Amino acid sequence: MTRNLLKKLALCGIASAVTTALIAGCGGDDKNGSNGVANIKDTVKVAVNAQPDSYDISKTTSTLARQMMLGNVYEMLVTFDENYKVVPELAEKIDVSEDATQYTYHLRKGVKFHNGNEMKADDVVASMNRWIDGNSQAKKATGGAYFEKVDDYTVKVQMSKPSLMLNDLIAGINPAPIIVPKSTIDKADPKTHLITDYIGTGPYKVAEIKPDNYVRLEKFDNYQPYGDKGKVSGWSGYKEAKTKDVEFDFVLDPSTRVSGMQSGEYDMAIRLPVDQYSIFKNNNDYKVFREDCGDMFLCYNKKQGLASNPKIRQAVNAVLNDDDILTAAVADKDFYELKSSYVQNKNNKWYADTGNNWYNTHNPERARALLAEAGYNGETFNILVSSSYQEFYNAAVVIKSELESIGVKTNLQVVDWATFLGTRKDPSQYDAFITGSPIVTVPNQILYISSTWDGWSADEHLQNTLQSIATSNNLDDAISSWKDLQKYCWEEYVPASKFGDYFALDVASGKVKDTVFFEGPHMWNLTVEK
Repeated sequence: MTRNLLKKLALCGIASAVTTALIAGCGGDDKNGSNGVANIKDTVKVAVNAQPDSYDISKTTSTLARQMMLGNVYEMLVTFDENYKVVPELAEKIDVSEDATQYTYHLRKGVKFHNGNEMKADDVVASMNRWIDGNSQAKKATGGAYFEKVDDYTVKVQMSKPSLMLNDLIAGINPAPIIVPKSTIDKADPKTHLITDYIGTGPYKVAEIKPDNYVRLEKFDNYQPYGDKGKVSGWSGYKEAKTKDVEFDFVLDPSTRVSGMQSGEYDMAIRLPVDQYSIFKNNNDYKVFREDCGDMFLCYNKKQGLASNPKIRQAVNAVLNDDDILTAAVADKDFYELKSSYVQNKNNKWYADTGNNWYNTHNPERARALLAEAGYNGETFNILVSSSYQEFYNAAVVIKSELESIGVKTNLQVVDWATFLGTRKDPSQYDAFITGSPIVTVPNQILYISSTWDGWSADEHLQNTLQSIATSNNLDDAISSWKDLQKYCWEEYVPASKFGDYFALDVASGKVKDTVFFEGPHMWNLTVEK
């Protein structure tokens, strides 16, 4: 990989930032703003980099949809604090049996949905069982057991085998087990099973969705905060819709997001080009955030085509230079870390470096030998990637170059994000795709080792071991099994090639106050000065 190519990729598709202010803020001329408070805007405007395929985050794995909706519109039984410790959210108290086979959730009383109805056990049971039915890892975690109503404010799940990680899975998995009205689930699309009424319990409700333009949330007046006022940690704690409206504008062009921040058109922007970092750092007019995005990876299609052959997957993995890939993807070494562990946080008990010998090897000779073993005969290797995420596209260009250097004919299928999400569900359309996944805290959350997620990791040994880990009653044994399984994945099965962990550049105006930032910016509790 040449220095010139890396430089070209870092700048690819990014126009020079506009430095002259175009318009003054967007707070209007009212003396009083949100909630009647002087000098506070009624609306916070956020420029986002893509348009999600759905806002039903119990079905879609879109990170952006999760950021927009989780905590703002939807809530869950439990969630994470800033240390990734499970804490109650819509549950007030949780009882777990000594053998970890029965979980009982005592619900908060008086919680209102956005349709005005009180949240009760029937809604929770319907929501949680929908999650189990639609998620293979959830079904494995419960052993196929379902939630049951005990009374109007109590639900339980009784499993035949232990499930030490159930609450961690609920708090962290993507798609998320959000609690919505049973009536909303009953009206879900019969073909896609997606809900179309986006009704939750959060401090904001969905006011308007204008495709290709924006999503607008408005304050839910009947929201019931929990916890001590002003005390917030991670996704948990006291929430208030201090700003009346939140508008997420779909601004796909990165240079437009940059210039919109500079002009004051937007109060916040998500996923700005990292090579524009110098514009905003050390400038008191802005607040700069390094958004922990989880990991970035090439996920192989194990169901059919070239990549269904594990030797092909091993060959591709062998040639990759992850340092070059991530440098091209995010343009600044401060915004990525080379890590082979599928579970990202080094302080997490599930963090493992097993399989590290097969990570970031950049070994063209070994790759060619594996291609010969696989019987590769010049077929085209098709990589699906979205133009909506510049970092993914930049990574794809480097990978194409590396594959072609060992004689693999490579084609990039470049599409917008919505098309990408639909296309990757069709195994006849590609050999691999590039994406990222959020922070995971337990192995069963990892998307690319799921048998049902796109890429289809249906390997018998992989799935049987995951099941034994999920139902183990001995944590030390489960961790040991996971370390062996990660080694197997890197060395033999190769469900995906993880490049490393990466961070995105998010920027807020200096006029944004009380920002909660955890895996992205949260809209509750913040205000924007005029």
